[in-house]
Amino acid sequence: MALNSLGGALRQVRRFEDAIHAHTQAADVARELGDRHSEGAALNNLGGALQEVRRFEDAIHAHTQAATAFRELGDRHSESTALTAWAITHNERWLRRR
Repeated sequence: MALNSLGGALRQVRRFEDAIHAHTQAADVARELGDRHSEGAALNNLGGALQEVRRFEDAIHAHTQAATAFRELGDRHSESTALTAWAITHNERWLRRR
């Protein structure tokens, strides 16, 4: 989905708030269209953008939603990718609190 790709490009140039907005829009559009895979991908990328700005709780929530979407679709590879991102975010949150 173009909005999700835009979010990725914005992350690369460190425009994280704009990336968050693009990934959120991508997830919303995918949800409206009933495209669970694109929704999961956008949510997982949203989690990454949120982690960049240290919004760890929101990032964990986005990764959890992504993993759930992929689990419902039976996409074990994408589910494991989302769960890995979830674990990395938990670790980053823990390290920042020390």
